[in-house]
Amino acid sequence: MVQGTAKLFLLLLHDFPDFLSQFSFLICDNLPHNSFQLRNIVLSASPQACNLLSPHHPSLSLENFSKILYCFHGNFSTESPFKVHIDVFFKTGQLFHLKKLQPYFDSSKSTQIEYINKILYSISEHVIKENRDVNMATIGKEPSLNMIKCLLEFFGSERK
Repeated sequence: MVQGTAKLFLLLLHDFPDFLSQFSFLICDNLPHNSFQLRNIVLSASPQACNLLSPHHPSLSLENFSKILYCFHGNFSTESPFKVHIDVFFKTGQLFHLKKLQPYFDSSKSTQIEYINKILYSISEHVIKENRDVNMATIGKEPSLNMIKCLLEFFGSERK
């Protein structure tokens, strides 16, 4: 049974990669959790129009790496409403303040990346300032973990 399914997925990968890449989320959601090989086959599909470079291609070098990544320098205004909501959340621990961040993530994808980087920077800044040990008994009350959970709610599987 598994061999036949694997052969079918390899056939789809070879002949219809556009189909696999377009429906990869739906297919992976319906695959059993223990079928790693099938999931890897589906996720390795790329549209035929997309020409992927070989990892050994000369234009892929560490010198060009900075051009690929979106860089955030951590210098956003402390008076911005976005930063104020984050700071108030860290002081009070109330999720209500994080829910106010939702409209910021309804904008364009590049703006969403900027806000995600700002949140991650704020979490890192908070954790470094606190500099305390976290154990498994108290991890559920950790504000940084609650902020990440809230981010996951903003980008649930239906929002991708």
